Amino acid sequence: MMLLICAAFARPLSYEDALRAAEDANPQVSSARYDLQAAEARAWAARGIWDPAFSMSVGRSFNISEGSFSGFATHNETTSVSWNAGLAQTLPTGTSWSLDLSNGASTSFYDIDQLGVTDALFAQGTGSLSLGVSQQLLEGHRMAYNLEVVRRAETARSYAEAQLRMQRQSILLDVSRAYFELVYADAALDVAARAVEVVTEERRIVQAQVVAGNLAPVEATRVEAA
Repeated sequence: MMLLICAAFARPLSYEDALRAAEDANPQVSSARYDLQAAEARAWAARGIWDPAFSMSVGRSFNISEGSFSGFATHNETTSVSWNAGLAQTLPTGTSWSLDLSNGASTSFYDIDQLGVTDALFAQGTGSLSLGVSQQLLEGHRMAYNLEVVRRAETARSYAEAQLRMQRQSILLDVSRAYFELVYADAALDVAARAVEVVTEERRIVQAQVVAGNLAPVEATRVEAA
């Protein structure tokens, strides 16, 4: 793993870079991170049921009708406009309240040509304001019961966070071991290379001394073995 990371960076890798690269490339850490995000979203959704909700609607209608009145043909055009706004909330105590405001208006035009009545205007409007409050009397009146879903979501989020930390610590431990083993191996290789250089130079000197007759031939055999 460390060799692959070093090859990917194509340069000497610092300890911090190695930890960061391993964490980003580890599928278990990525999976645990996504699980934590999902658990946080579920926790937000569970708490959201206690948030107030606002609703609003607007409507408009247009109606044309043909009829008769006392034997006379009539033409009627009616335009209606209505709107409604509401605000509601459920509290952890089991109390629910709602506030609704509605308004409507309609305008009608009548034409009775035989009577000389043209565009007779009729208008009307309505409005209402209502406030409602309700309280649960059975299990719903206990906050412990109502907040059970929130507690479960928070527990799941804490568990997912702990799983992410465990996965991160596990991969960081493995990378730390591999990194320093690689550092040690590189240092040992450097020491061995220097030892070879020293022995090679000693062999050159001993062989020269043997040729000059200053040392016995057995010394050449020793340095060759070294």
